[in-house]
Amino acid sequence: MFKKVRKVVNIIFGESKGFGPRNRESWWWNENDQENVRNKKECFKALLKRNNVEKLARYWKARYETRKVMSEARYEVFEVSYQDFGLRMVNLRYICMPNIEKGNQ
Repeated sequence: MFKKVRKVVNIIFGESKGFGPRNRESWWWNENDQENVRNKKECFKALLKRNNVEKLARYWKARYETRKVMSEARYEVFEVSYQDFGLRMVNLRYICMPNIEKGNQ
């Protein structure tokens, strides 16, 4: 009985593919950000096709560059957003710095 009900429900509503897409807020990406992400994905695909030291180093470098560029772009966009709303923006880079740079040793 359960299988028949499930079959009818599947015909009517269709089959689920699992969870939906994650919310990846990419509305603030510019062309440079998109190019960096594209480069990182290409390096990763090349690494999967043939795993060697050079491709692994290239992927690590692309991943580092992408994280750096995206972090800076995100900071700039949200800083402008907070200024537009008249809110005070906390300097996130200062908060994330190690204790040594804050003066606490």
